[in-house]
Amino acid sequence: MLVHWGVWYMSYKNPEQHECYTCGYTWRTGSHGGHNCSVLLLERIASLKSESAEIQLERGTAIRLNAQKIGQLIEMKVENAKLNDDIRQMIEKAAAKHLPAYREQGQKLLRAEIIREAAQQIIIGSHKDASGFCSVDSRKLDNLKAALKGAE
Repeated sequence: MLVHWGVWYMSYKNPEQHECYTCGYTWRTGSHGGHNCSVLLLERIASLKSESAEIQLERGTAIRLNAQKIGQLIEMKVENAKLNDDIRQMIEKAAAKHLPAYREQGQKLLRAEIIREAAQQIIIGSHKDASGFCSVDSRKLDNLKAALKGAE
């Protein structure tokens, strides 16, 4: 059994109070500082064990909660990936369904643009002769007819 007398373990932090450096027991200056360190240390160990158990319980609870949250986040990510895949498939199906119509419309627009350019070239290349009639280069007119035929 470890017994200390306070006279030997005085704290210099506070001259009115002294502390045992082994167990932390304190006493006021002028009073008897005798105490049993073993009893105080055993009480402190029991207190620390209790605190440690509470901390471990809190940590375990926190770990379980975090694991649940991580599991939920993973499930959400998987669900989002499934939704993204579903959306991508819907877009692909819609594109496959409407692509031929868009392609045909684009070809019509391209043909119309070609005809417009050919007609513009004929107009630019035409000139009025002395009688007031416009003369048109027959080759350009043939090109316009061919473009119109191709547009049909």
